[in-house]
Parts: sequence; C-alpha cells; structure tokens
Amino acid sequence: MNELNLSGDINQIVNKIYEEMGGPDPYITRIVGYLDDLRTKEEYQSLADVDFYDIVGETFKLNPDIFMKHIYEKFWQYKNKSEMEKYILEKYCLYDGEQILFEGSGKVIQDFRMQKGYGIAGLNSVSGTIYVTNYRMIAQGKLSTKKGNSSWDLNLIDVLGWAISPLRGNRDKRKSKEKLIEGSFHQELPCYGYQFPIKNHSSLGKRKDGIVKELVIWDKGKLKGYKWVTIILTHPDMEQIDNLFRVLCKDTNQIVDSLRELHEEESHWRVKRNNFVNILKSEECNCLSDSDYLYIVEKMYKLDPEFFMTYIYPEMMSWKKSKFISVNDVKEKIKTLVDKLSEESGI
Repeated sequence: MNELNLSGDINQIVNKIYEEMGGPDPYITRIVGYLDDLRTKEEYQSLADVDFYDIVGETFKLNPDIFMKHIYEKFWQYKNKSEMEKYILEKYCLYDGEQILFEGSGKVIQDFRMQKGYGIAGLNSVSGTIYVTNYRMIAQGKLSTKKGNSSWDLNLIDVLGWAISPLRGNRDKRKSKEKLIEGSFHQELPCYGYQFPIKNHSSLGKRKDGIVKELVIWDKGKLKGYKWVTIILTHPDMEQIDNLFRVLCKDTNQIVDSLRELHEEESHWRVKRNNFVNILKSEECNCLSDSDYLYIVEKMYKLDPEFFMTYIYPEMMSWKKSKFISVNDVKEKIKTLVDKLSEESGI
C-alpha cells in the first residue's frame, strides 16, 4: 500500500477505512460514510483531490470484489468523478505497455442474441466514460441489466470465461450483472470499471451514432448464438467515430488468426467461403495497406490452396465494386500474387 503524506486527523480516518476494508467482513455503510466525510466535512477540506483519489484507489486494491459490487456506484454524486476514475484507472489498473488509445463519453451495450429468430437472452449496459486501450475496452459509469425477451434454453459462453443463460427474472439479472463485474476483478490487476474484450469480434461496422461490434460465441465447437457489443458515443463527430473504429480494428496478424480459426472449424464449404470472403471485403480491411492486405491473402491461400483456388479466388476476381476495397487496384495485385503462389505450389 502506498504511503500518503496526510495530516493526523485525515490519516486517522484513512486508517479506519483501510482496517475495515481489509477485514474479513467489511462494513460497507461505515466505509462509504468515512469516504463521504473526507469529501464533505469541513475539517477534511485540506485534503487534496489527488490524495483522495489515492485513498479510493488503495481502498479498491484492498478488496476489489467488495468495492466493485457495493462501493463503486456510491461515487456517482462526487465532483470530479470522471477525473478520479481516470486517475485510478491509469495508476492502479493498467498493465505494463498498456495505453489508453481512445476516450469518450457514451454507452456500451452488451446483449446476447439467439442464432435463429429475434430473441434477446439478456442485456448489460454501462453509461459513462468509455476507454479503449491496446488490450481491452473499459467502461466507467452506471451498470444496468435487463431481462431478455427470449424463452430459448441456451447457454452462451462469454469470451472472458463465464457463462450466462437467458435471463428469466431478478435473480438472473443480478447474476448477469455480477458476472460482468467479476470479469473485471478476477485478473492480475483488477479493473476499476467494467471491461469488455476487443479484437476478437467476427465483424465490426460503423453507424452514425457509434460502433457495432459482433462477437460470435462458440460452445463445444458449435455456433450457439451471438453477443453484440454496441458502443454509442455522446454527440460524436465522424472523426471521433473513425478514431474509435481504427482502435477497435484487428491488426494484420489478428485477422490471420481469425482466418486460421475459421479454417479449423468444421463447417460446410459454402459457410467457410462466405466467412472468408466477408473478412476480405470487410470495412476493417479498408484500414490496411495493400502490402498487409496481400499478406492476408497469401496466408489464406496457404491454409488450403485447393480450397482457395476453388472457392475464394473466383469470388475475389468477380468483385466489381466494393464499399471498402479499391477493387480494381487490388485485383491485379492479387492475381499477380496468386499466380506466383500457384506456380510455387504446383497448382
């Protein structure tokens, strides 16, 4: 625990907070009362904002589970709330090499949908400040959970490693909320806020009000449903949306990894072809240089040259217009590359 240079009276109340929080059964009301006193009582007004942020950060570190479930929401009414959240996040929660690449206000909505029909199994949403780092997305603010409208008995496995079933009442809604919270503190450095995975989506697209990110959920090798993550920014301009999109886009190696995973899945050739082609024509690929794009094509070819030449290459050569890819320029380069690869492999 970091030592803070505090006055005697303030140090005494801080020690009470740490002692209570570090005990086997923390008394939440007492802890919150102490923290409120440090912000509101006249005798503690000499306490600098940054020192208060450190006290909150150290309290969080003592018991992230209790803090995120019972104390975190108590800070909504505090002045400089956003400043405190970012300070604690940067000082206590980021890993070596992790950097905040995007920051904006808005809402992150995570809902679970069925493969067939229009049923929604459940929904989590966080309204506040959105941070995206090179590792993950972190939303800080009010967390709410809603029951879905589906009666499907379907188990969805989250990419963070926890399971959620279709929500059927207050008990299930509470479980859904708790699982999202637990995903934030069950790690080496607990997260102040609610974290969501990035870079593992099956598709990524832009809307006028934000970004829609689709994550495919797999259970024992079979497609069971979808988890949609929608990021809605508050009064965004197109530059802000474009910046967020670029941060969320997979890099070249991550796209290749996605292709490799799709190749290894047992699926009908038409499904596999469509999945491959959708990646090659995706808006994400528009962020790549020609050399990176050709690298992806080469890796796709080498996964299964016969499959590529039979099902993928003819499709690519038939492209006449694409919203995202400069087709005419790329087609000639692809043809040259594929001719070279075919000659080397004898196909």
